[in-house]
Amino acid sequence: MALPHPATPSRPFIHLRLVPILLFSSVYSFLYSRPILNSFSSNTVWLDHTAIADDDDDDNFRTFGNAHGNTSTPRHRLVDSKINAADIHWSHQWLDGLATTQGAPYILYVHVGKTGGITLERGVPIPTSIIIPTLQCIVAQLNSTLHNLELHEAKSTCLSRHYPGHEKAPKLTNHILAHKHLWSSLYKPHEMEFAIRHLDTILVTTRNPIDRIVSAFNYHRNELVESILRGNDQQLKKKLQQEHLFGGSRMKDAFYNCFPDVRNMANELARIFHLPQDHNDTTLMKRNNTHDAVGYNKMTCGELAHRLLSRTHPKPTPEWSHYSSNYRWYKKLTLDKRPDAAVLVIRTEYLWEDATEIEVALGGHEGRFSDSAKKSVSHGSEKYQVTAKLESGRQKRAVCCAIYDDLQAYQDIILQAMNLREEEKEEMMRLVRNDCGVNAADYEDGVVDGPKFWEEWFVKKSCNNIKSRR
Repeated sequence: MALPHPATPSRPFIHLRLVPILLFSSVYSFLYSRPILNSFSSNTVWLDHTAIADDDDDDNFRTFGNAHGNTSTPRHRLVDSKINAADIHWSHQWLDGLATTQGAPYILYVHVGKTGGITLERGVPIPTSIIIPTLQCIVAQLNSTLHNLELHEAKSTCLSRHYPGHEKAPKLTNHILAHKHLWSSLYKPHEMEFAIRHLDTILVTTRNPIDRIVSAFNYHRNELVESILRGNDQQLKKKLQQEHLFGGSRMKDAFYNCFPDVRNMANELARIFHLPQDHNDTTLMKRNNTHDAVGYNKMTCGELAHRLLSRTHPKPTPEWSHYSSNYRWYKKLTLDKRPDAAVLVIRTEYLWEDATEIEVALGGHEGRFSDSAKKSVSHGSEKYQVTAKLESGRQKRAVCCAIYDDLQAYQDIILQAMNLREEEKEEMMRLVRNDCGVNAADYEDGVVDGPKFWEEWFVKKSCNNIKSRR
């Protein structure tokens, strides 16, 4: 008797409108997780900053992150100072509660865009191209009926398989269970759910939210629009153009036709929020009347900017990844799902100081990142043609109005950070309040740290309660 032919497996249905997003998500995550194969590798270089002196002026260190538009240049305290385990007051609070869990801590590393994450990943290193298959291996090991392993045993087995020599890697590297950056599309949903369920610590990279928006603007304006479309990889360029990922998008074209640089965007936001002009503000640019109606859903330029900065998609659109993948988006997908987890932060402004404290708390050496602390990673931003920064208080306040709910998410993360002292938390938020024109003396004690502060500020104090078109 002839054997029947095997049934042809049915093909999964994918809506055609999702193909560009899925394609971009896969390509972007694949390239981003592999430094050698990174499509931007020709523009990604180490910059030596040993000649940059450490400056203890709190106002001056803010300029480091914008020296070349979006180059992250953290302060270099590690060059001249030592960090001892005895000085890390928070480590016992963090680790003592995990002492009964073998292999702990299990860290989810959350790389918020434009916060120095690539500098951190290259300098530690945090090899995301290894972390991904390692987690996949762990899940497979624990789900297999052939093995009866505990999490720490599966992790040890999989690290040995995918990361030979991991014993010599930094302690921080070996304790990262998974990472989250943009869509993290190389993880399957059940794998990320596994990581969320088994983590005990969430490590988030952070940066002043207004500085992050400026960096994101310059990044999208220059690198994604210019470097890729005008680059040498003609095959990639053609594919991206065909899928309308870069070029051909009416919304993107309208946005960048409206705003040659970030100051134009801030000025239009200030106009729709009816913010008064500063007496010493000479940066208010004459508005081009042709931009009043940009031809995209009958929105003005200001409305378009407001929509872009104030929304969070369930899945951020590829063209606006670092706008829509904001603190609120990452917090919803990580911290809000595990409110019991410990929260640590690595701040762009103190990147290697924070990273070293965490490394030492885990039993690592205080000088582990001393060479990396003398350098930073650039995505070619020192060659950007557009590197404008916000110059007036009015421009910064306008951006604050547009991202008030993201300011709240940032504040929540900072205030939960176990590795920051109270005075450090207050300093980080003071800088944000200064940018937004908030005088803490105008509020009762504790109000500015509240879970609804920035919403109340937006509605009652500064932004004229403009309705958001989300």
